[in-house]
Amino acid sequence: MLAFRCPHCGADISYEPGQESVKCQYCESVINIEEYENSLSKEGYYTTNELSCTQCGAVIYSTDTTMATFCSYCGSSVLLRNRIVKEKKPEYIIPFSVKKEKAAEIYKDRIDRILLAPKWMDEEGKIENFRGIYMPFHLLKYSAHGNYSGEGTESTIITEKKKKYDVVRKYAITNAPVDIDYDFIPVDASSSFPDSISRAICPYTKSKLKEFKESYLAGFYADSSDVPPELYTEKYEAMVKRDIASKSDVMVKKAAISTADIANQVQLTAESHSSLLPVWFLSYRNKKRINYAAINGETGELVADVPIDFKKYLAVSLVIAAFFSIILNIFFTINPHKFLVLATFVAFAAFCVANSLLNDTYRRLMHYDDAGYLGRNADKVKEKHYHKKKSHLFLWIFVFCTGFGVLTVLSEEFLWMSFAAVLYIPVGVILLIVSVLRNQGRTGGVIREKKAPFVRKLLTLIKPMLAMILALYVGYTETVNDMVYYTAGIFSIIMIILTAFDVVRIQNRFTMRDIPLFTERRGGDM
Repeated sequence: MLAFRCPHCGADISYEPGQESVKCQYCESVINIEEYENSLSKEGYYTTNELSCTQCGAVIYSTDTTMATFCSYCGSSVLLRNRIVKEKKPEYIIPFSVKKEKAAEIYKDRIDRILLAPKWMDEEGKIENFRGIYMPFHLLKYSAHGNYSGEGTESTIITEKKKKYDVVRKYAITNAPVDIDYDFIPVDASSSFPDSISRAICPYTKSKLKEFKESYLAGFYADSSDVPPELYTEKYEAMVKRDIASKSDVMVKKAAISTADIANQVQLTAESHSSLLPVWFLSYRNKKRINYAAINGETGELVADVPIDFKKYLAVSLVIAAFFSIILNIFFTINPHKFLVLATFVAFAAFCVANSLLNDTYRRLMHYDDAGYLGRNADKVKEKHYHKKKSHLFLWIFVFCTGFGVLTVLSEEFLWMSFAAVLYIPVGVILLIVSVLRNQGRTGGVIREKKAPFVRKLLTLIKPMLAMILALYVGYTETVNDMVYYTAGIFSIIMIILTAFDVVRIQNRFTMRDIPLFTERRGGDM
């Protein structure tokens, strides 16, 4: 570790973001990167401190033994265990350009502009709470160089006897040269860094990529790569082919070749290069959960988990409600029927928003949005969540039979019975078919369920569903009693308000992540 000390006084040195130099923290000596690099090892490994959190087991690396010791992933302030290890050098690195003070300023400005953000988020965004971490990324490259043989078409319009004709000529294309390159596709190589955050802070600038030098790590943390590139190559190859197919047709002389045909025929070659990319990382604990904020250390792009302050939400909601109430009373006249129709549309909107947020929260809770986590914990995820796909068929049968039966019993008029039959029979059959198909063809491996099981969403979604069902029932009975319309409308509004409270709760659940537990993944080798 002496190589990471100032050659003049022996104190710790750190890399200066945006500069090609390192600086002593004590005597303030400035040393050129190239000059300092000559004193370091030329092997394929570099010596560093491995810092392990005693609470969650997360591991990060640091070349500075005096850096503040709290875990960036779980927010724990416990002392980190450390030992000197040799870590394999990555091929490339993008050095920090954004300084810590600038990162804190970016965070503060963003939080101040978010009206419903809790006050404690501003307090957590102190400069000393930010950690500069070099995150490992695989840089994927896809290329295809060869020849294409297939069919080309030429379309022209001719006019004969004042009539226009579309003429399509087809040509056999042989050995047309193909050169495709998709370079610098960064994908997260750390299972401890959520993919949703790593994707959000991209892109990085390819021109800023440099050959790895140890000096850039001085004064910063680094995470290690524990996710193989093979986990992403198939997925991104499919994305590249879709992108090729979405391009305009390629012209060979006068003939047009479909890019979809080219995408289907070419064989892409995948390459992967290891790299470290800069991230300013902030974690703050909120009771038994944790929130993350990350800033791209090269571009300053920010992504943050922002929960909603419930008191602020109530205050803003009351102001908006009062404003629209005044506008509606001045400029519009809403009769009971229109009031009920409006309530129905709002209930439907609340249903859609709550359903979407519940699905997103479920995916995050189960780590279905994190390929790195799933790749390292595939067997555990499969064993724990496999049973969650089995109950859909019987659930939909129950919902269909109960709904149709209740509506038929409540209906005394032939028109309403016809409506119930026309609506529920096709919908019920479609749901049953979908449920059967979703339960067929299960394969081994990780289950990447995209939607939360309906049972888990029922307590939330039942509120707007009841509002819509009551509104439809009152509407089709065509009662002349205004009080019935108003009562149904008021009931719908109450259900919508309760759903809105649920949405706030779910949003906060979505932004507040579980405290990570990495012990089983990396522990046992202290």
